[in-house]
Amino acid sequence: MSSDEMDNEAAAAGEASEEEYVVEKVVDSRVAKNGMTEYFLKWKGYDSDDNTWEPEYQLDCQDLIKKFEADKKAKGPKRASPAKRGRGRGRVGATPARKPAGGVSNRKANAENSVPEKPDKKPTALELNLPVETIIGTKMVNNKLHFEIRFKNRTDIEVVSSITTNLRFLPELTAYYKKKLEYYKNLKDDEDED
Repeated sequence: MSSDEMDNEAAAAGEASEEEYVVEKVVDSRVAKNGMTEYFLKWKGYDSDDNTWEPEYQLDCQDLIKKFEADKKAKGPKRASPAKRGRGRGRVGATPARKPAGGVSNRKANAENSVPEKPDKKPTALELNLPVETIIGTKMVNNKLHFEIRFKNRTDIEVVSSITTNLRFLPELTAYYKKKLEYYKNLKDDEDED
């Protein structure tokens, strides 16, 4: 057991009232638009669907990061994922473009007839690290708790997993629950008066 894991377990034992999230594995890394390194983490006791991108400065699992970086270096350069390469490539059953006898690739020859690719979807507020305007409510997705959050300078509402919300927006989450408690307390007081 690494020293970071022992520290995490000791902290969890000392703070029984606060749930402790333990990193099981570092899955991937990237450099965000703001230039900071982020790691894609697999959380101990949670499914891969709950993996989250977290900035390096918030992490306390240096041994896992070092292991990930060493493994990454040993594997050599990484090919871009199918999502980064674009649609149609890298899928099972997809055939590579072949060059006809004239030496021009089919892809180039058929460029005029091809359907233009959809532009990349706009980045989420989480990816842009936008501040939270308000937490609107809760929603169950695949039997897991998620929060509906409106971010500043955005009109849409994003559904964010409870793990990510707890890790990245704890003050806002605390304010949300305080507001809910106050509402139900006032509701009960009104009922008691009747």
